[in-house]
Amino acid sequence: KLPEDAEYLNQHYGRNPLEFNLLPVEIFLENRSESDNFEVRFERTSYKLADGKQFELVSLRDVVAALSYSGWRSTPWWFFMIFPGAISLGGISNANEQMSDDYSSKVMEDLNVAPSAEPVQGVLFFRPVEGNVADCDFDEGTLTLEVTRRSSTGPGENFSAQINF
Repeated sequence: KLPEDAEYLNQHYGRNPLEFNLLPVEIFLENRSESDNFEVRFERTSYKLADGKQFELVSLRDVVAALSYSGWRSTPWWFFMIFPGAISLGGISNANEQMSDDYSSKVMEDLNVAPSAEPVQGVLFFRPVEGNVADCDFDEGTLTLEVTRRSSTGPGENFSAQINF
């Protein structure tokens, strides 16, 4: 699912990632096989639009850095003349810490999807290799995941799984 609604993004992520040139892609994975395990590694995950525009995966650390609140950017200069800056910066630091914890719980990490297990959901963040998210048409795109199928009857098999949006 590609969330593009600004109100939803602000509510779900605290800030609108699209305004920071980040595209959140919400993923829902389920293993319906009876015996195979699927290991999903996200380090080489990519996203590509129908028009050929490429996106690169952005690490959790980089997402938090991009979306974090800056004490110096968000505090007016006159504030420091009236109140100690530590009060303001302490609150901003706390907000950034809470955002980091929240995103850590939402971002999808490498995982093993067992047969008939509960579905797994999370989000991955992408950034256009060139240009801005605002200039993109998200009507069609393909997410490519690197997956290893582990079967009880033989060695693992690596393949690329594609999810079309």
